[in-house]
Formats: sequence, structure tokens, C-alpha cells
Amino acid sequence: MSHFPEFEVVPAVDMEGGEVVQLVQGERGTATRYGDPVAAAERWVDEGAETLHLVDLDGAFDGERANAAAVDAILDAVDVPVQLGGGIRAPPTRSPSSTAASTA
Repeated sequence: MSHFPEFEVVPAVDMEGGEVVQLVQGERGTATRYGDPVAAAERWVDEGAETLHLVDLDGAFDGERANAAAVDAILDAVDVPVQLGGGIRAPPTRSPSSTAASTA
């Protein structure tokens, strides 16, 4: 018997300037770039992810969603629930698919 309750690891796809990035300690300007957000999301799903967490880092830093096109492309490409954060100050203009959830 495990001492830990079951939990789900939810991989994040952090986006800045239309690309997947990893920041060092969350500091802007420290990004390592990894390319296409759709390809990254599809890889996570292919590897077994049952949920994805998308972060618009430009939106988080600047207060306005800058990666909406990449988010929409990911929603079109994957068939798993999606959480969304970063720069959201109002409800989305696009209704997420029936399997997607939007959180601020």
C-alpha cells in the first residue's frame, strides 16, 4: 500500500514569442527555446499526458494574451483537457472545446 494518494502529473507548455520556452527560476529574458508549441503538446499527449497546462508567459508578464494563436492551434491538435494561464483578465473569446477547461 502506498503512503501517497494517486495524483496526475500535468505537463506544462510554457510559451513566449510563439515558441515553447523554459525560463530559469521564472525570470524573463532567461529563456531556452524549444520551438513549436503544437509539436510539444502533441509529444506530451503521445507520451501519455491526459491533461496539458498551457502558459502564455508574454501574457503573464505583460497582462495581455500574446500567444492566443498558438493556444488555439494546440486546442485544435490535441484531444485532452487543457488548462490555460497567463495574462487572462477576461473570459476567452473562443469557447474551448468540450474537453478543454480554462483557468486563470
